[in-house]
Amino acid sequence: QAWVDRDAPAGRADLTLSGYGLAYLALHTVVGFQVWDRYVLPLVPIIALIGARILLSAADGILALWKRWGERGISHTLLTALMVFTLTAWLSGPALSAAASRFPVGSDHGAYDGIDQVAAFLKSKLPPGAVLYHRWLGWHWRYYLYDVLFNFRYYDSTEALVRDASGPPQIVRYIVFPGWHLAERDAAEVALATHGIAMIPCFETRRADGTTSFLVYRIERVDAHGR
Repeated sequence: QAWVDRDAPAGRADLTLSGYGLAYLALHTVVGFQVWDRYVLPLVPIIALIGARILLSAADGILALWKRWGERGISHTLLTALMVFTLTAWLSGPALSAAASRFPVGSDHGAYDGIDQVAAFLKSKLPPGAVLYHRWLGWHWRYYLYDVLFNFRYYDSTEALVRDASGPPQIVRYIVFPGWHLAERDAAEVALATHGIAMIPCFETRRADGTTSFLVYRIERVDAHGR
């Protein structure tokens, strides 16, 4: 509809808002960025304005329909009650889900449950100079382990992890996998095993619903018999 009305001020405004939103999403798709709710906040006013325009168009249609039904003798009170009931039934499900934090945006969904316990475990186990591999939670570990003399070592691929873990065996090495990256854990375990290196489970934390939140592994070279 905005394209059809592109010569009118309202149509141009809709196209401008839509173009900004699409350009913003395209930029963030092409350029790497952290997937956090706050990074899409600039789109909120645009979505609100476009949504308001859609609702106003829908309202005009509803009012026209309301007028035709009224001319046929249908009670406006009945129409109002029907509309309220329809909106309540339609929105009650999403409202209850939002109140229970079941939408995957905002709020605390337990993704980081147990991270403080993991930090306490690492403080008790890692000697000065030990290596802690990280890929997704670098600044989290620096926050929780700011006072510990670890080597925080970032790796960007399984191959990079294998290369670094193949270094001097006397270095103590640990790695932590969050619950939402267990597929990468499996790939790393297989790749390390092909080089005679084992990932030994040491510590695990769980969320309130019983799902795994963090898994801690010690990385060690093993002999031909797996010891």
